[in-house]
Amino acid sequence: MICEYIKMKTDIQYGGNININNIELKNRNTMFPYKGIMIANNEQICEVEGHLDKDDYQISVKSKDNQYIIKFWEQNSNIGTISSITSMMGQMLKDKSLDAMYETIQPKIFDANNQQIGEFQWVSQKAEGTMQSYYYRKLVINNVELNCYEIGKDDQSILFCIYDSKENMIATVSKRMQIQNGKSRYTMYIINEDWFEYVALITVMMHQLNYEDEDGKGLGKVKRSLHTHQKELLSKYKEDFIPRIIEQDGEENLPDNMPLVAEKLKESQNTIGLNMNRIMTIIFIVGFIALLIYLFLGK
Repeated sequence: MICEYIKMKTDIQYGGNININNIELKNRNTMFPYKGIMIANNEQICEVEGHLDKDDYQISVKSKDNQYIIKFWEQNSNIGTISSITSMMGQMLKDKSLDAMYETIQPKIFDANNQQIGEFQWVSQKAEGTMQSYYYRKLVINNVELNCYEIGKDDQSILFCIYDSKENMIATVSKRMQIQNGKSRYTMYIINEDWFEYVALITVMMHQLNYEDEDGKGLGKVKRSLHTHQKELLSKYKEDFIPRIIEQDGEENLPDNMPLVAEKLKESQNTIGLNMNRIMTIIFIVGFIALLIYLFLGK
């Protein structure tokens, strides 16, 4: 199975107000971090939408059959309180490791009924025969465990190599290296459709944890490189896997050969909204400065 994940938009809405000497100037930002879609066999099969509020940040991943809610607890307002810091430090002292800190902020996964069904763990692994360690992510959900190893092969590729608990490779996800106008893209090569929803969840979480900040830079092009040197980690990448999936599914199902992908890419690259947001920000700043000059220097 070949599936393309396209980030469609970052939405910033303006409203609210500032009051100075009984003169009101309106402004307020509400950001929905992103909306995205996943396309396979020239058909949209999944929708992704982020939602930010005062307590937490959630992402909805909705396929044809199921809906998952990912909750990122590092956005929770309780993080940073005395009680949470005390608990975190106590666990760190007990385990003598920074891993305890990551465990307190790992994403949790819920079903449509708000029942927790999984989590995305941070794992430290000591390399065999050395004093070095490397890190990877583990998805634990519905009695299934999948390990995700993030690998940078060269300046042209960042890959998420995904294995089941028996160390069988079930997917490789390729991150498109150049981000255009804040719109990331990923291509998922999956051994079969049974694994799709889990690979989709991993791709969404890896993007949010590691790469969402780059998308926030807005208009223009951003390129990110990753260089992996740890031999045991590099060994997780199997060069024959992607060609095998392409042969299995056919080249007509590659993203660049699917008409719907081309259509949605054109839609995602509509920069009118981004330009309008910038123009509104400039107007607000200029208006605010002009108001200050009027109030304090114009009398």
